[in-house]
Amino acid sequence: MAVHGYEMFEMGLFNADPHPGNLIAMEDGRVGLIDYGQCKRLAPAPRRAIAELMVKVADDAPAAEVAAAFRAVGVRTQNDSDAFLGQMARLMFGRVTLEMVDPAWHRALHKSDKIVHFPPDLLMVHRVALILRGLGVALRQNLSVAELWRPHAAAFLSSDLD
Repeated sequence: MAVHGYEMFEMGLFNADPHPGNLIAMEDGRVGLIDYGQCKRLAPAPRRAIAELMVKVADDAPAAEVAAAFRAVGVRTQNDSDAFLGQMARLMFGRVTLEMVDPAWHRALHKSDKIVHFPPDLLMVHRVALILRGLGVALRQNLSVAELWRPHAAAFLSSDLD
């Protein structure tokens, strides 16, 4: 998680394919990363918007603030609902909550609004988040990608890169 947060926010170029076949457990306990065949470069403006979203989700900001950060990244929905956008951002980048494993919760969420535009820059970030969180679940760890990436997102936000 830390490596991908560093690559994404502090370097602006990250491995977008961190599945288990691209990870090696080294004899000294370190994790080796291989196969950088699928990478994504983030320009400073979208990187800043995504970093702000991660900080809002990690800090458990109110739904309106998370929704505003999600909109700033470029996500658009049919009804422009703060509640929907806040829940979707937490679903994508926060910890999995008990309600999130209930199919009825998902049906209600998707009945309330729907995404009509998902920005290309966020697509690979979300892909990495899904893969890494899935690895965490396989290891019985309920990880918040936003919390673990927060230090790197905050470091980028405090920099003067644009």
